[in-house]
Amino acid sequence: MSAVEWESDALKTRARHPAFEIIFVYCEEDGSLDIYAPKNTKAVPELQRIFARTILNLETLSNGRIDKRVYDLDPLGDAEFTFQIAPESGIEQITVTQLRLTLKHGSKRRISLEADTKNNPQAVYVLLEELNPPAYFVTQTRVKVIFEPTVGRRTKTRTFNITYPNSCALGHDGDDLKIREILEKSGIEPQP
Repeated sequence: MSAVEWESDALKTRARHPAFEIIFVYCEEDGSLDIYAPKNTKAVPELQRIFARTILNLETLSNGRIDKRVYDLDPLGDAEFTFQIAPESGIEQITVTQLRLTLKHGSKRRISLEADTKNNPQAVYVLLEELNPPAYFVTQTRVKVIFEPTVGRRTKTRTFNITYPNSCALGHDGDDLKIREILEKSGIEPQP
């Protein structure tokens, strides 16, 4: 990653290597806190405590709760899984474009599957069947949402990751909220 910075009397491009990015989404009404912290999932409970103390000036979230909701990604490992898309949602298709499998036996052994789903929305599942991995849990997925086309505009898409236990790159408003509602109806979005 690089950025243009002012140095002395001129603009210069300088390389930057950020350590990591963490995104916090707090819902006061629910007293819940979503944290997007890729590769830092073990730190999520401590990040929640730090956020509550530092930003909210609380010892813990309301009612003493720390968000322990968990995404159930295992159904996405099944080629027969279908998202429950309501006709009025404005969404034409939802496709799984990547799966990260964590093997059930052994320590920290993972397989990442990614396939071009442009011509075959089931391409990831075809690859999964070809590889025939041993028993696994799905611990991350990348999902592509294609919205219904509107006259005079390009077809709109939204691609996002969901990572076990409770990290999702979706926001909580607009089209992202529509997608979250579909994830909830499909049994993926965690319930309080």
